[in-house]
Amino acid sequence: MAYGYLRAKRCFQVNHATERIIIQITTIGNFNIVNRTVQTIRGYKLAFPCEIWIVTEPIDIKNYAAADRVVVVPSEFKSVAKNKARALDYAAETRKSMDIVSDKIKILFIDDDAIPSKGYIEKCFSGDYDIMEGIIQPKLNYGTRYSYVENMRTLACMSVCSIYQGHGHPVWVHGEGICVRASTEQKIGWKFDVIASEDLVFGHACSSKKMKWGFVWDPIYITSPWTFRDFFRQRHRWLWGNVHAIKNILTWRSKIRMIVFYVIGSSSLWISFSGILMDSAGLLNFPTHVRVLELVSLGTWFGIYGFVGYKVGNKKLRHIILSMCLIFYTSIMNTFPIWIGLFFKRPKRFHVISKERVI
Repeated sequence: MAYGYLRAKRCFQVNHATERIIIQITTIGNFNIVNRTVQTIRGYKLAFPCEIWIVTEPIDIKNYAAADRVVVVPSEFKSVAKNKARALDYAAETRKSMDIVSDKIKILFIDDDAIPSKGYIEKCFSGDYDIMEGIIQPKLNYGTRYSYVENMRTLACMSVCSIYQGHGHPVWVHGEGICVRASTEQKIGWKFDVIASEDLVFGHACSSKKMKWGFVWDPIYITSPWTFRDFFRQRHRWLWGNVHAIKNILTWRSKIRMIVFYVIGSSSLWISFSGILMDSAGLLNFPTHVRVLELVSLGTWFGIYGFVGYKVGNKKLRHIILSMCLIFYTSIMNTFPIWIGLFFKRPKRFHVISKERVI
């Protein structure tokens, strides 16, 4: 994490040739959330040309306010891509028809429940990279039960993604906040045979084709799932989208990175927990210096999650303490969907979870 932070601060490359940025919100019917996001971005009063596009299916588009362009995906549009990827494919074709294909124009992709910070947009505009991504962190509903589970995603961004994306070899890639040159979008495209994880496939395709990756050490705010049903649906969709990508689409180098991190992430907690039980039962005998290292490691683990709670929770003591107290809960909730989800069938459609609290 420290290395990723220092590298992002000292090595971030700036290009002053960018002319404008298009912020694209891909959605389906979440009018209140989308309009709130548009209003927030407008309130930043950015010092450079910025357009806001909304890409949606043929529904009541009159409910979207203040967008510069509303792109409606025709029901007759044919693409090998499905669901959200199909909408992204149509938007890319729309830009191509409008001759928005220059390397001096940036496209910032956000989901309808994500709000990029002002600094994030400014870094995306100025960064001299073909593709960029940054730190996701919950904000709107931070403090709810499932928001603390997202601490691990924030931690992954600050440690894994800041290094691997920064060096051009991504592992995880999330759709909230991908920023690319318009020319990069046209070279890579969104014509992937996926029902989910189109962001991961796109990011790895950029790596495979030697596009220049960059990491933004600024936050993009997300909304956590409100219910367990939505939480599991979301993770189930991600899991099978990634499994499909690993099995059918990614290169061998990308597959190896993904598999290694999946194995480490899904097994380390259970190995550690088994070790604790065996040690408590007297089945293990470690020398003193190993136990000192154990305590240092454990303290570091709690300290890192306390730091995440400090950063995400706006420096409030309550979030720091709860982030540390819920560390096992956070770890289990991020692990069990991997093991359990494999026993569920691959989802046949893109399940959209609720973006607002359901009363």
